[in-house]
This record gives sequence, structure tokens and C-alpha cells, in this order.
Amino acid sequence: MPIDKVVNLAPHTNVSILEEEDLPEIEVVLEGDGELEVEEAPPRYESEFYANIAEDVEESDLARISLDLLAFYEADKSSRGDWEQMYAKGLDLLGLKIEERTRPFRGATGAVHPMLTESIVQFQAQAFKELMPAGGPVRTQTMGKETLDKVQQATRVQDFMNYQITTVMKEYTPEFDQLLFYTGYGGSTFKKVYYDYCLGRMVSRLVLPDDLFIPYNGSSVMSECRRITHRITMDSNEFKKRVFAGEYLDVSLDPDGSGENSDKIGAAVDRLIGIEATGEPEELFLLEFQVDLDIPDHEDKDEKGNPTGIKLPYVVTLDENSGQVVR
Repeated sequence: MPIDKVVNLAPHTNVSILEEEDLPEIEVVLEGDGELEVEEAPPRYESEFYANIAEDVEESDLARISLDLLAFYEADKSSRGDWEQMYAKGLDLLGLKIEERTRPFRGATGAVHPMLTESIVQFQAQAFKELMPAGGPVRTQTMGKETLDKVQQATRVQDFMNYQITTVMKEYTPEFDQLLFYTGYGGSTFKKVYYDYCLGRMVSRLVLPDDLFIPYNGSSVMSECRRITHRITMDSNEFKKRVFAGEYLDVSLDPDGSGENSDKIGAAVDRLIGIEATGEPEELFLLEFQVDLDIPDHEDKDEKGNPTGIKLPYVVTLDENSGQVVR
């Protein structure tokens, strides 16, 4: 008979009830000697909408998609080369780095006026106070005629979202503070909010402009860009966890052994804060594309079942070094 509820009657503890949807997934394995072994199954992407269709697409089609997307990435990256150079040079004007100069003579002062840094920090402090109050940033508004039920529902939504942001999403506040600094300096920063299956909760990640690429003539409204590329730095062990969770294909990827930032901005930030790579080959660099594609066997079809040729929105993730599609 199906299990509806599980009651924990452990001694000296309170009785707790787990609903059926809260029960962990289990795998029952029949051993050769007839014994049963019960294991908790890893989290999986069960929804068909979130399924990794790279498992079903032909390798030739994946290779073609990879070549096209890598070409787009290189074009988008080269189109903003001058901007990257100016962004990186501007970091030296913040006055955060002590320099020993030999020109025009040895011992010449290397001081930089902190006016730019002071302005950025003031903006950061004022914006943080307004956008991230102690009770949380979420405020609700009742649409239409106010009723007691609507007001109570709005209050519950507000309290729950503020609890998620200020307590559960531990990275939200410190990365939001960092976001405001880079916004005051460069004008553009991004937040990426999504459900992390490995952590089992929503996360909010800071995405700096040097890791996000759009086409040269792309719209400033991100939702209207025909292509958005996010360069993700990931530890090799983290990649293995996500493979185990069913997020990525189980493929062999070689970490980048250089350990150095390949972009001008990242290298400038490293110099500014005084760190350098160790050269340990632990990091992978993934390119996550939000792009419209016409994938064979997954085409858009009309009412009669005929392909329309209209490209559909997909999220495609591939390894920057090898170009291998992993999701």
C-alpha cells in the first residue's frame, strides 16, 4: 500500500510528520544473495522542461551548435576589447595599490587622489541603506480593492521572501554589497537568481560585467537580447557534484592548468588586490548561453506537426577549452 505519512516516534523527541512529497527519494537495490539494500537517491532533474536534452541530441548536431556558439562568443568578446581595456586601466585610478616608482626618478611618489574611490564608496553606502534595509528588500503592494485576505496574503509573501533573502540565501547580502561597488565604478553589474539543485535552495550570484557578454548591437534590456553568454568559473569537484545531480553530462573535462585570468578586467582586479594564481589545475571555465536555436528533433511545429523553422529559446552550457556541450 502507498505510504502517505511517516511518523517519527524516536524516544525523547517530539513527534514529527513528513508528508509524502517531503519524503526523500530512495533506490532499492537487489543484491546477488537476495538481500535488499536501500539507498537515498541523488537529486535529479525530473521535470521534462528542465531535462538535459543533450543526452538525446546527435553528437554531430552538438558539435555544430558548439562551433556556432563559440564563434558568437569570440565575436562578442572582441567587439568590446576597447571597453575592457578602459575598464581595467580605470581600476588603477582608484588609489588602492601602493606602487614603488622609478620614473621620473627612483622614490617618486605613486600616490593617487582617492576622489574616485570616495565617490564610489559613498554611493555604495547610500544605495545599500536604501535597497537593503534591515527587514529585507521586498515590499508588496495590493492590487485592486484591498481585502483582509489580500493584505494577509501579501504580508505572508513579503515575510517569506525577506526570510529567504536575508537568512536562507546567505550569499545575497555580501554579494549585493559588492555589486553596488562595481555598479558605482563601471555602471553595470548583474544578479543571477536560480534554483540550485545541489544546495536545494534558491541562490543569488553576482555576475560582473567582465563575465557577461552580449552582441555588439544587443539591447540594453537583457530580456530582448538575442544572445546572452555567462562565463562561469567552476571548481572541478563542483562540476562532479553537478554531474552526479544530473545537471551536466558525465564527460571528462580538463581543468585549466594556467590558473590565470584570460580577461583583462579579471587580471587587473587580481593585480589591484594583490593576488596571483597558484597554477593548480582545479578550475573549469564553462560558457552558458541563453540563445534561440533550431535543434533537430526538437523543432517548433505548427498545428499539423510540420516544422516552422522558428528558433526556440534554450540554455546551452559548454566547456570553454574543449567546446564540449555538457548541458
